[in-house]
Amino acid sequence: GVKQVAPLIRRGLATNIDGEKLLISLNGFDTASGLGGPWKVVRGTATPGGGEAIVDKVLAKKKGLDIGGVIDLEGKQFRIVGISDETFTLISYMVFVTLEDARSFMPADLTNLFLVKVDSPSQIASVKKAIESALPAVSVSTSEQNAAESKDETVGGFLPIVLVISAIGVLVGILVVGLLVYTITVEKSREYGIVRAIGASNL
Repeated sequence: GVKQVAPLIRRGLATNIDGEKLLISLNGFDTASGLGGPWKVVRGTATPGGGEAIVDKVLAKKKGLDIGGVIDLEGKQFRIVGISDETFTLISYMVFVTLEDARSFMPADLTNLFLVKVDSPSQIASVKKAIESALPAVSVSTSEQNAAESKDETVGGFLPIVLVISAIGVLVGILVVGLLVYTITVEKSREYGIVRAIGASNL
């Protein structure tokens, strides 16, 4: 049921670009198969060569990067040959390089992911089960499961922060309204006194 297998190196890098530290998701893919490479390239090429990189559109716009320019990743420089879209998450920017270039960021001969393409969608479950049976130490997940896990990881990291910010916003709103009512009451205290003096009730 397996149609194609391709190695993929994915690693997070904390790199400094123009004085700002950014989290980069480095993706080293097999350019011969194209599996694991950028799925949407808006400018330039979708296949980098040695020493070349495809960078995310949001990152390029934010840092003024463009085709023909250079991006520095932990002291290693790559010439930009493509701009990708839909490759930005809340916490990182994707950068695509060749598998060989990505190996320079990893321990020797280490590949941390393999992409498996099956003959048909109906065979996904059986192929997954076969891989897990043959390689029990290996974690196997479908593209849908991987996407869901990535979403949970991203949202899970930001949700507590959002809740705290929301709670602070509600508290500040209550304080502002209370202060406004208090100020208006103090400003009108003489008028209230006069009205009460001429016989007005508390109602």
